[in-house]
Amino acid sequence: MNNLSNKLPGLAIIRTICAFSILFGHFYQFGDWGNLELEPVALPEIYLPVVTFFVITGFLMAWTFLQEEDTSGDISIISSYKRRARRILPLYYIGIIVGLLALWVCDGKLDGDLWGLLTLQPHITHLLGTTPFPLWHYWFLGVEVAFYLLFPFLFKISRRHRLPIIAGVAFLWLLVKWSAYFFLGKGFVYHYLGMTQMDTILWGSAVAILFYKQQPWLIKICRSLWFTILAWALFLTTQLWVPLLPSLIRSLVIAFISIMVILSGFCGHPILENKVTHFFSKISYGIYIFHPIMIYVCAEGIKHLPLHINLIASISIVVVVTIGLATAMHKLVDR
Repeated sequence: MNNLSNKLPGLAIIRTICAFSILFGHFYQFGDWGNLELEPVALPEIYLPVVTFFVITGFLMAWTFLQEEDTSGDISIISSYKRRARRILPLYYIGIIVGLLALWVCDGKLDGDLWGLLTLQPHITHLLGTTPFPLWHYWFLGVEVAFYLLFPFLFKISRRHRLPIIAGVAFLWLLVKWSAYFFLGKGFVYHYLGMTQMDTILWGSAVAILFYKQQPWLIKICRSLWFTILAWALFLTTQLWVPLLPSLIRSLVIAFISIMVILSGFCGHPILENKVTHFFSKISYGIYIFHPIMIYVCAEGIKHLPLHINLIASISIVVVVTIGLATAMHKLVDR
């Protein structure tokens, strides 16, 4: 979740939509609203935002390296690690502290592998079912950290044939994942390959490399107003038709729709480029970190109020508190 996204047209609204889609999708997962007569509904799996965030990660990482390479002639892996550490780690560990405080204030029980979180392996604890509540969502950050550790080496060693190598690794990851499904079933290997989404992230990187080269045919297609309309129509209606697709290809399809929306903004048709969307884009990392914890705390706190709080009011309280905390953290450490 890089601040570079606020300098590239079209990404701010995409990140804003994804951040709040995840927040609303987790409303019942992290909060017990039963005492308020808010019956938990069977919310459908939210397909779009997580996959889109992965695509943006791959795209921005490759774009940053391409710019660095043009400027200095090469990329610095150590400098990349320092940038990522400054960006990710402060809020990562603050989120853990806030989560533990939330459990203590709400008389909750720490039940899970805290060490896995502290050592940046929440994606592994998630697979094993040992991530402490309310930090289940940290698996996403574990995947991002793994990508940030490995991708600089892949980018550096593939300089002469970068696009085919990175696209080839993405395709190979996808092929292995599908093979695991067909030959091993839905076991640990398949779930690991599917959860880490390395193919999805690398597709974003491959398209960034292709687009950075200013391919005339690609720019011509993406500049079309009809391309923008089609991309956003598919993007905004994903939840309606993606469940109809076979599970094996859902992430792949969403990844390419996300790429279409990103490229449409780059080529002259950015949607809702304004101060509001740029603000939410800047604090989207904080929103992701803190929203489940705030859902949990608000749900527990509202139970003790002598008032009847309806669903809309409950969601509003969660949103306002989450935005407030994310904004405060952005001003303090997330710059």
